[in-house]
Amino acid sequence: MPNHEPPASIDPLGPFAVLLSAALILVNAAISVRFSLGLHRTLAVASLRCVLQLSILGYVLAPVFHFNTWWLVLLYAGAMLAISSAETVSHPAASYKGMLVHVLGSLSASSAVVMVYALLLVLRPHPRWDAPYAIAVLASVLANALSGVSAGLSSVVQELTLGAQHVEAMLLVGASRWEATRGVVQRSLSAALAPTLSHMSAVGLVTLPSFMSGQLLGGIPPIQVARYQIVVMFLAAAAAGLASVATVLLAVNAVVDQQHRIRGERLRPRTGQSGVATWVQAQTSKGWHAARSEMRRLVTRVRLASRQRASWQPAPQPRSWLGRSALGRRVFGGAAAEDDDVLSISSRLRDVMIGSEDEMESVLSGPLALSDDGHDDSHAPALGPGRRQST
Repeated sequence: MPNHEPPASIDPLGPFAVLLSAALILVNAAISVRFSLGLHRTLAVASLRCVLQLSILGYVLAPVFHFNTWWLVLLYAGAMLAISSAETVSHPAASYKGMLVHVLGSLSASSAVVMVYALLLVLRPHPRWDAPYAIAVLASVLANALSGVSAGLSSVVQELTLGAQHVEAMLLVGASRWEATRGVVQRSLSAALAPTLSHMSAVGLVTLPSFMSGQLLGGIPPIQVARYQIVVMFLAAAAAGLASVATVLLAVNAVVDQQHRIRGERLRPRTGQSGVATWVQAQTSKGWHAARSEMRRLVTRVRLASRQRASWQPAPQPRSWLGRSALGRRVFGGAAAEDDDVLSISSRLRDVMIGSEDEMESVLSGPLALSDDGHDDSHAPALGPGRRQST
């Protein structure tokens, strides 16, 4: 950083120091329990999320700062824009198709213009994509722009839902969609810029931004810290204004069509919680249940396979060449041994001898008839009605 002394070293914090600071959360938990607020569980979950998210952020930023290449900075900036856009569209009470794309495009365009202007003309780091500069400034710019875009979207949705009758009345008397929604756009932009203006009015006297706190801890002179904070506030105000205007106009254009008709059915009321954290939680729960179901199916298959293997016995194989030959498979079906088949045929012949001669002819002339020498006599001439087979 130009025109200041090198930053002093900062004493590192260990896990025990973090644990001591986390013990102070018990104060809020005690307040929740004492006054029956029911917030102690929510407070515990929020504290755990805070620790995990910031720890992951530290490990993610370490290689980005170490390598300090332009594509890593650009990749991290894209991830910041995507997550912030998803969080922004979860705040309004209703949504429309394409809202996420509109917010992502507005934030990306406004942030890109402001950051290029700041890095090339105002801050001028070396290199121009220096990770500590770019990421720190972009985080502060997005923090202010998100609050403005969220307030503007919420105002547009409310105006086009509760105040739709006024807009429809103006459309009926011949006003264009931009003339009918002029008041909606003005009130929405006023609501979008209100957080930024309030922050600019109170900064330095009432609040000390985290950007300044980090630079002061890093040993930068206070006058330089103040100048950097002024630059960041102006950049954030410009980004918030550009993103809010683009988002509000795109929202009005989506709800009021080109035929100058207000399409209230395009606004879908939001049911339940949404956002990146809710989506990650839902996907984690879904994956956990899917993994449990798959594990149960696998255990069931293993158990069935083990039972079948324990009860399985090999089928008896024919003991002679006749049972293994093609003729034996045709005669006996390949399901039993030759001896068993011969015994079954002999028993049938004995039963037939006791019965009528017609049954005798049907058996002896059938496909399973055997001659005395054990050969197939299916093509032999049938016996006459007065002749009997000698046994």
